[in-house]
Amino acid sequence: MDTSELIRESRRQAILDSMAPASPDETLARFRHYLETGTGSLNEWDERFLGFIREHATDTLLAGTAGGDIHFVFSPQARAGFWVVARSELRGKGFFSDFDIDRLVALAQEKHLLPA
Repeated sequence: MDTSELIRESRRQAILDSMAPASPDETLARFRHYLETGTGSLNEWDERFLGFIREHATDTLLAGTAGGDIHFVFSPQARAGFWVVARSELRGKGFFSDFDIDRLVALAQEKHLLPA
C-alpha cells in the first residue's frame, strides 16, 4: 500500500472503531467549542450546525472520529453531516457531500448501526 492508501485505511478503521449513536445534546456538547462564539457572530457552518441540532432534536445521530483530530457527526436519515479538524495550527470545519454520507452510511451498516 502507498502512503495515501495507508492513511485512508487508518481513517476508515478509526471511523469503524469510534462511530456510535449520539444524542443531539451529546453532539452539541462535543462540538460546542468549535462554534465561533468568541467573535460575537456565527458563521455559515455554525448556523447550519445549530439548525441541524434543532431539526434533529429527537433523532439519534452517529458521531465519531476519523483519527484523533478529525471529528464528525451525521444523520443517515437526513443525509447531512458535519466535520471538524483541529490539529496544532490547522483548524477547519465543513459539511459532508452526498458521496461522503454514502461512505459513512456503508461503514455504519458494516458496524451494524444501521440496517443493510
